[in-house]
Amino acid sequence: MKWEYMEEQVHGCIDVERLNALGEQGWELCGIVPAESLRVLVFKRHKPAHV
Repeated sequence: MKWEYMEEQVHGCIDVERLNALGEQGWELCGIVPAESLRVLVFKRHKPAHV
């Protein structure tokens, strides 16, 4: 099975509604990378069969 990945930069608080919306699209939070003034959220989901 193949995966696709996405990163999203977050300044301040993490928006739970945004996480829920991404989850509905099949994205799974698989990591949080702290940086100086932000956090980078790393998501993965199964790559669609047609890709």
